[in-house]
Amino acid sequence: PSVLNMTPFMSNEGDKAPRYELYGVIVHVDMLNSSFFGHYICYVKDFGGFWYKIDDSQVNKRKKTKIIMFFCIII
Repeated sequence: PSVLNMTPFMSNEGDKAPRYELYGVIVHVDMLNSSFFGHYICYVKDFGGFWYKIDDSQVNKRKKTKIIMFFCIII
């Protein structure tokens, strides 16, 4: 999910429940089937809610549904 609600993990009911919204994902693209060799890309969300894929010097706008689907498949 793009929002993490910590209420189920809190012990005090009187505390305000912290909510965290996803605004960035770092992805390691595995090469040669090893964790120590590969390439990093990231996805970030701006204040307007638009997502961007950043790969070296290239920045491309992406749809939110594609980002969330990609992230869920990786995990």
